[in-house]
Amino acid sequence: MVFDLYRTIYIFANTFCIEIIRRSMHLFFDHPCYGRKICVLTYLLYFVMTSGTYLLWDTPFICLAANLFTIGLIAFQYHGNFQKKILATAFTYISFFISEIIVGVITNYFSFTIFSEADYHNAVGLMIAKLLNFMLILIARKFQFLNTNRSVSTFDWIATICIPIGTISLEIMLIHAKSTSKWAVFVSVMIVFLLNGFIFY
Repeated sequence: MVFDLYRTIYIFANTFCIEIIRRSMHLFFDHPCYGRKICVLTYLLYFVMTSGTYLLWDTPFICLAANLFTIGLIAFQYHGNFQKKILATAFTYISFFISEIIVGVITNYFSFTIFSEADYHNAVGLMIAKLLNFMLILIARKFQFLNTNRSVSTFDWIATICIPIGTISLEIMLIHAKSTSKWAVFVSVMIVFLLNGFIFY
């Protein structure tokens, strides 16, 4: 295992996934039922387990199992019936899957098998998948507001769609600039994730 730029960005992007999952859970639940500390620990377990399985094995089947297990564990920390927790787990993972499929179509990459080690190392694709997933969750939240008769301003809709897409576009231009160093790419990706997280917090 070589800890290269892609793996470094993957680990940082995985911390951004915690925010994506948290927002996805809030589509279904209001408050964790076992207390804040235990809930935080389950999110940390998600990060450690999914990052660890990727770094050690990087096979789609093992990564899938680790993701479903830890996302399900997070869902079961919230108030709600069994069916709602299963639905929250499925919705969260499917949103990840859809984002990755879209990026796979864009980057023309589908050459993997579920039990063999993956060889996808496209940092741009990784970043797009996470930000696209974040945008999908934000849009779902806005529609949830509409269903509960809560108003959503035009500015909110524009910001929800344009800010993630805009930061993706700027990052792609920066990454493909010939004079950009690997360190600059990492720092810029980190800033993109932080900006999106703080803007919509």
